[in-house]
Amino acid sequence: LGEASTSNALYSLGYAYFEKEEYNKAQSYFEKLRTGSPDISSILRREIMLLSADCSFMLKETGKAKSIYNAVYQEGGNGADYALFQLSLIEGIKSPEGKIKLLKEAEIKFPASDYRALIFMELADTYLSEEKYESAIPYLKRIPQLVNKDDDMIPDALLKLGIAYYNLDQSENTIDKFRELISAYPSTHQSAEALESAKTLYVEQGKINEYESFLQSSGKSLSAIQKDSLRYQYVQSSVSSADIPLARRSMSQYLSEFPNGLFAIEVEHLQAELYLDEKDWVNAAKSFANLAERGASRYQEKALRQAARLYFFEV
Repeated sequence: LGEASTSNALYSLGYAYFEKEEYNKAQSYFEKLRTGSPDISSILRREIMLLSADCSFMLKETGKAKSIYNAVYQEGGNGADYALFQLSLIEGIKSPEGKIKLLKEAEIKFPASDYRALIFMELADTYLSEEKYESAIPYLKRIPQLVNKDDDMIPDALLKLGIAYYNLDQSENTIDKFRELISAYPSTHQSAEALESAKTLYVEQGKINEYESFLQSSGKSLSAIQKDSLRYQYVQSSVSSADIPLARRSMSQYLSEFPNGLFAIEVEHLQAELYLDEKDWVNAAKSFANLAERGASRYQEKALRQAARLYFFEV
């Protein structure tokens, strides 16, 4: 936005509230900009329209959101791909078939879109929810080619591929995908889900020895998993007890014994948040940095932001 101005102030305030997920307040500033600032560029106006629509979407004002997204999409240019993607999500509330139609339209119209991986994941998720497993598989297979190797979408896609194959009674393909997931992303929650799903599959078939071999090939064992899970349960109970010293000890003990355990990322996140709550800035910064360095997880982006903020402002 450049130099200081009323538009700059409105945008900054709106975006700050948007980041804090206070969508009513954010929208009020974006709407002032959208309707009362003729001096802003067309590109910025389109961005503000999308932010305002996002606020409506998050506030479940889907009619208003749909109207704005549709206006951006019909206008074309920057943001049209995102607008169509969001329109598909709204359509999916009442019609999975309509959602699929719009997502396929986005796939065809925007072959170079930055949202292509998200479009494919939504298509796959919708097909899975409709039990059209064979239709989901091609989209899940293509996602790793569209994102960085540390993106959380890859373990998600591998897990869902395993689930799709499982529902198609393709046991070998199921196990292959679970093994690939556990090997490449051992400390993710998707890996934990894959281990549990593999256990269910093997036990259903009475293949206990094969399950043990599967665990060994993944660098795990039955006793290690059991101990890992029990140690994590202790972390959870100590956090719930509100005994801060006990919680700290339990987390340190878990991460010492299982630095790459099934729940290591979850424990690292709990530890970082605990230090943050206690205003222990140095340890909070270290914990968030360690969490970010673990690679793909649901906390990676947040951890990167928090570590950077703490090192810049507090440490």
